Amino acid sequence: MVDALHNIGFTHVHYAESGVDILKTLGKKISVYADQHPVVSSYCPAVVRLIQLRYPALLPNVNLMRTPAQITALYARVVLQSEGIASEDIGVFYITPCAAKYAQIKTPGSATSGLIQGGLNLDYVFNLMQTYLAQHPNRKSEELARWEKPKITGPAFLWSLTKGESAMMQGRTLSVDEVHNVIEFLELVEDDRHKNLDFLELRACDTGCTGGILTSRNRFLATERIKHHAATLPKELHEVDKARILSFSDQLIHNLKTDRIVAKHSLQLDRDVSMAIRKLEKVKRITEVLPGIDCGLCGCPTCRSLAEDIAKANASIRRCVVLKLTDPHGLNNLAKIWGEVIQKDQKPSTSEV
Repeated sequence: MVDALHNIGFTHVHYAESGVDILKTLGKKISVYADQHPVVSSYCPAVVRLIQLRYPALLPNVNLMRTPAQITALYARVVLQSEGIASEDIGVFYITPCAAKYAQIKTPGSATSGLIQGGLNLDYVFNLMQTYLAQHPNRKSEELARWEKPKITGPAFLWSLTKGESAMMQGRTLSVDEVHNVIEFLELVEDDRHKNLDFLELRACDTGCTGGILTSRNRFLATERIKHHAATLPKELHEVDKARILSFSDQLIHNLKTDRIVAKHSLQLDRDVSMAIRKLEKVKRITEVLPGIDCGLCGCPTCRSLAEDIAKANASIRRCVVLKLTDPHGLNNLAKIWGEVIQKDQKPSTSEV
């Protein structure tokens, strides 16, 4: 795998969830930056945005610790800079099956955008790797040995699965996956129930990140394979790897916390009242053609929120996975009507996450 990634163009390879091991090595508890209990995981961008839009009273519960992928990206940058590579010459790209994370990377001002320069669909990269491996079936061991293998522990490797994150938390924890289940449970939390819980792991996709729309395999098979591989990994990093992480502790520790997350007011479509009214009408028209199932696969928690993003030129209707699969021709026509890309003159928002 590492050989294939290097040969399709990457110079360094890290597991996204290596950030979990980095945190543990630094002696940091995973969830320490939240004002209220239960602490809500910030790992899933679709869930965070759902809270911003519909449950702003729960924003003080959201963990402000950077996600593992962000910490891994930070660490990769620090290491490369220590080797004399200028920051502007470093490009970090996140291979992910998650449309929400992909959208987060492209959102100006988000916690991820400054650390990660781009996102790549997992299925696209998987096909490139498969092609390379098929063309080079007999790579010699000495050729493979020249690449440094990324380091990760078994518990960290399981982080993206349902119960993977909560298993590493102290106290009473609960894991909820699939966006409709998440909405149902957030209603209970907002009503001040279940305050006896210490940590909530919430995932918009069924089974966790393996349920993302851009995965290359069946989510249940992918989950089983991840668990199987995790069982072969060590439970702790080697002391040499820990020492290397600790040598960069000063640069890392001061950058582990993100800015406070603020509410998104869905009705504030534009500061100009007349433009806001026109955009509201556009939202209504777009919402009528969207499937209305609030699957969250586009990266937005609801179809309505995607419609608002399209009306504000923050997204294209091509983000709708359901339309892409069921009516691709109609989707092309709709994209021409409502726009393809984010406006170039749009000002970054520091409230985006």
